[in-house]
This record gives sequence, structure tokens and C-alpha cells, in this order.
Amino acid sequence: MPSIAVSPGTVVDTAGTGAITPAFAKYTAGGVPILAIGDVVAAHSSGGNTHPATAITTGSVKCTIGGKGIAFSGSVAGCAGPVTTTFVAKYQVS
Repeated sequence: MPSIAVSPGTVVDTAGTGAITPAFAKYTAGGVPILAIGDVVAAHSSGGNTHPATAITTGSVKCTIGGKGIAFSGSVAGCAGPVTTTFVAKYQVS
């Protein structure tokens, strides 16, 4: 089972690194905010590649916070970049 994603989080892809802002900071795991579908990924640029601000688009359909699926190892953003962050192995989603 994949581990849940917590902040600080980033998306790393061909356009560089975009920071993720957690929308539901009141929901925590290990004392840090849990990331979820809809959390904003900042615009990022590297070389000739630029991606506008986007959001996490995939996550759990069973485990939710604030009505949104929890992001986990394997989640991606709208720019197709993978969520790269700290993952809490103690907490896993199915």
C-alpha cells in the first residue's frame, strides 16, 4: 500500500520544481499537513519549459480529508509531474 504524502511537497518535472501549498493544513500526520487532490502546485520553469500553476490531480478515492482524496506515493499533478515529498510510511492508503 502506498504511503501518504505530507508537506513540504514539490512536483519535479521537465519544467523544474514547483512547491505544493496544502489546502487542508488542519489535517496532519506526524504533526505536518497532509497533501490532497486540489492542493496548488506553483508555476515552475527550467530552461525552455514553463508550467503554469496547477494542482495535484490524483490521490486516494477511499481516504479523504475535507472531501478530497489524500495524495500518496505515485500521485501526480496536472502538469504530469510526480508528487515528490516526504511520505509517511506509518500511514498508508488502499
